[in-house]
Amino acid sequence: YFAKGVKKHLFGIKQLPRLSSGKSEALALYDEVIASLPSREIAAKALYGKALVLKSKKEFRESIEALQTLTRRFPKHSLAADAYLLISTIYYEQS
Repeated sequence: YFAKGVKKHLFGIKQLPRLSSGKSEALALYDEVIASLPSREIAAKALYGKALVLKSKKEFRESIEALQTLTRRFPKHSLAADAYLLISTIYYEQS
């Protein structure tokens, strides 16, 4: 949910309003999944999600690195083709 733009509560207290972006939390969660389950399908999804979050934060180099890791680890996964397409999209946005 954090990757989709859901904001987190101020200081983690539910009574306070949701003000801060949850993208940094999403990146931390993606990193934990990638580190704990490196060869599972959920790691491929986490790498792709991490790349999308990094792209939305305009951190293009890190996003491309995550996508290249996805294509190296999971070359036959269905997200590998999407990763190649997203890499070209990121290069287009940079230019």
